[in-house]
Amino acid sequence: MEILTQMWNAISYRYNMAATCVGLSGLLFISSGKLLASVMPRTFPQTLLQNKEEINNWNRNFKISAPMVVHSTMFNSKKLNIIYNKRLYDKKFCTVNSLSNHILRNPNEQLKGSRLFKNTIPEIECRGYFNVVSKLHRVGAEVKEEIDF
Repeated sequence: MEILTQMWNAISYRYNMAATCVGLSGLLFISSGKLLASVMPRTFPQTLLQNKEEINNWNRNFKISAPMVVHSTMFNSKKLNIIYNKRLYDKKFCTVNSLSNHILRNPNEQLKGSRLFKNTIPEIECRGYFNVVSKLHRVGAEVKEEIDF
């Protein structure tokens, strides 16, 4: 969603040279409008996805109407290097997950979580509640170094 991109741009610009990472996490309550959501299936593919095109073809796309709740966590820094399958991902770190009536009403579609949102109409109405991230936990992974905020 454009609002989350704007928030990430703002903290990245403001804290660009900060000695420590700055993180935000919170909820957006979308009360009106429509979004295009790229949603991951519940089961993972049998083969490794090699590029963005394969990832986009694997995801399911939906136009979802409000109401919707979106959770996002973002950081200002590229210092949070994420290693997955022995590959280093140092792009901007921003996670987005949602819950909507569409996802709840269609359990046989086996939907897991959302990866990308985009407004389908120029205006959406939302309220956001965000707080500063003070500690980052990663479940199921060996801790290589501590990250201070």
